[in-house]
Amino acid sequence: MAKRWISRVAIAGGAAMALALANVSTAHAANLSFSLSHNGNKVGTMAHLDADPDRIQVCDTRADGHGVTGTLSILHGAAGWTTIAVVDDGGDAGCDTLQVPISGTAYYAMELCWNGRPGVCKGTGPFQE
Repeated sequence: MAKRWISRVAIAGGAAMALALANVSTAHAANLSFSLSHNGNKVGTMAHLDADPDRIQVCDTRADGHGVTGTLSILHGAAGWTTIAVVDDGGDAGCDTLQVPISGTAYYAMELCWNGRPGVCKGTGPFQE
């Protein structure tokens, strides 16, 4: 009986450790991208393109008369988050990109908002390069 209980605890502990390690590994960005939807329709995408130099790419994916705006912010310790780049796209074909110097030691976050309605936004959690 005690062996079965210890075995279950070991399995649960191993699963928790695997989940924690998986979450840590996603905090480092190679190429990081996500999409934004409104009412079931994809309205835009945003990506950090980890090349040399780094770029932020924002794409308006729906011809609805409204563009999308992406922001890149950096964490400054207790001072909080500061926006360091803004990229708008809309009204034209293709995507808009901006070259942004990204350091391997700082924490960053991206947010994409649809310009058709306030509050329709999606963001990433903090990431490092």
